[in-house]
Amino acid sequence: MEKYMAVHEPELYAFTRFIYYAFIRPGELRAIEIQDVRFNQKYILVRGAVSKNGKTETVPIISALLAVISKLELSKQNQFLYLFGKGLIPGKEVSAKQVAFRRHEKVLKVLKLDNKNYTLYSWKHTGAVNAYLSGVGIKQLQQMLRHSTVQMTDIYLKSLGLRTDPNIENYNW
Repeated sequence: MEKYMAVHEPELYAFTRFIYYAFIRPGELRAIEIQDVRFNQKYILVRGAVSKNGKTETVPIISALLAVISKLELSKQNQFLYLFGKGLIPGKEVSAKQVAFRRHEKVLKVLKLDNKNYTLYSWKHTGAVNAYLSGVGIKQLQQMLRHSTVQMTDIYLKSLGLRTDPNIENYNW
């Protein structure tokens, strides 16, 4: 799916990379402005006015996402544009609410994956699972997911079929 989008839907591919690597929800991502992407500090600002919890927070830009961002060719002259404006390209107008969802559904249909319960939001879950399985600690994951507590992250991971300590069966007490 990623390979297909990279070739046939590059704007949607970039959109999903922000969801996958930065765990930014699709609704939040639509409201991110180019000025919110702080390249030098390597973080993205998610303003409280658009975040799910109403708090202004940051998410780190990991190297894989930095590579995607560098291909977007963002300029400082356009810093007040939406990162994913109309057509999922930088622009003055915010992307309509369902644009990314509809384009994602079309890709699923083309690839005959439309009956698998995959959604645009699944990229966030997949990214969190892969981050956890690659060794990202639960505290770091909590901060990246912008959860208020480690317990919330633990519940989230369990809902995705993971335990927070994969070595539990190796303990002997």
